[in-house]
Amino acid sequence: MNRARRSALLLASLLATAVPLAAHADAQSDLFTAARQCDEAGVQAALAAGADVNALDDNGQNALASSFFCVDATRALLAAGCDPNGGSYPAVIQAANNYATEVLDLLLEAGAEPDKVGTIDPSRHLRVLAAKEREKGKSANKAMIAAWESAAAQTKVLEVTALEQAVQQTNCVPCLASLLAHGADAKAARTDGGLVHKLAAFSMTAQERREAFAKGADAVAGFGLKVPDWYRDLPEDRNGSPAQMLDLLVGAGADVDSRRADGVSAFLVALRLHKLGLSKAMLAQGADAVSRAASELGGRTLETWPLAVAAEFADVELVTAILDKGAELDVAVETAALGVTMNPDYRGNTNWGGDGYTPLIIAIMSGRTDVARLLLERGASVQIGSSGISVLDTRFSMLKCLTEIRNKTPIYWAVERDDLELVQAIAEKMAWKFNPDFTIKQYGGGGDFAGFTCAKFKAKQSPSLYATAIGNLKAAALLSAKGL
Repeated sequence: MNRARRSALLLASLLATAVPLAAHADAQSDLFTAARQCDEAGVQAALAAGADVNALDDNGQNALASSFFCVDATRALLAAGCDPNGGSYPAVIQAANNYATEVLDLLLEAGAEPDKVGTIDPSRHLRVLAAKEREKGKSANKAMIAAWESAAAQTKVLEVTALEQAVQQTNCVPCLASLLAHGADAKAARTDGGLVHKLAAFSMTAQERREAFAKGADAVAGFGLKVPDWYRDLPEDRNGSPAQMLDLLVGAGADVDSRRADGVSAFLVALRLHKLGLSKAMLAQGADAVSRAASELGGRTLETWPLAVAAEFADVELVTAILDKGAELDVAVETAALGVTMNPDYRGNTNWGGDGYTPLIIAIMSGRTDVARLLLERGASVQIGSSGISVLDTRFSMLKCLTEIRNKTPIYWAVERDDLELVQAIAEKMAWKFNPDFTIKQYGGGGDFAGFTCAKFKAKQSPSLYATAIGNLKAAALLSAKGL
């Protein structure tokens, strides 16, 4: 056989092979597209055309991980043998992360492992880009390849489970219930503090979740997914409350008192993030409302207690519940405030404040008058004062005042809040004629700004004198009449 004939036969053979290969590639692409678009007929057609039902896309995921919104397409893929545990980010995680309750149940019933770890590898896409650029040969942009490869080398692979994603990213009560019913481990602590800590840190109210998912629906659709109508307005039967999520976790063995490595409890995290409903639910489940916690900040060891944190934001119901658990009324913590309205020019602090801040003082500072009254009724001390030093800003950016206070008791904080009823309530509990130990000093930079200077205070301030100094004349009159 001469060379020309051999060449012709080889070309014919290559052409004959190329057509089915191209058709197969098209079928594979069609399978993923159909899965994303909930096109059951398209899934069947792609499989009939030779698509591999367990092939992985560029992100390392199989077609089931693209059909999490699609009940019929998911059934078709499972019937064709698609592995419910296949790929780097199994479909069960996608379903749990997106409120896809029907598909989640299908996957679990088909053998999906509820605790299977999925990986998110940010470097994968970067490596694909670098490889495609390298395929250009001599015309490839070497600098771009190097940049992509360098970025890929610096990324970290993230690992998650369906349970973690359901708790962190959703309020999908039926998703969580289904995962737990199929054996997911609620006691697993793959992250610091475990799942209850994750719930405390990332939970949202049902309305907040609904709004967040509605805003994100178009972005999800941008990945080629057919987004169902319910996703844009999550219904109550899918979207529950953090308290319901907590009940399921604790019922499955999770510790409501779980603590991070630094000793901070999940309950304290919920309080710090002002999650009122979840905090109440945790307390109802037996969370420790008494114990101290310590954390490091800037080389300092800061102590705090649940009552001190709750006093900043909580309602009377929650504070009452904490007190009923035996919390000490007069614990004192460090905080970053020396005054609220000490002078009309002040906006706030620019550095650390001081210590001696009791729950009563914190409640007054934060405008929680109802909580302050409760604490007073329960016997909170009106004699413990806060002390500290800070640079206070004024409304004039060039004027800053170094301010030092000593023994600023609740009556002075109440005067600043301009709440006459609260001033009256505290004054009636004061057992001395006046408090000669409260001092306040201010030091300016040696000048003034537009005629404004740092305030001048006498070394010691009685309550009525301080009220006069800051312009609260009604409180000054009331206190003066009481000999304070």
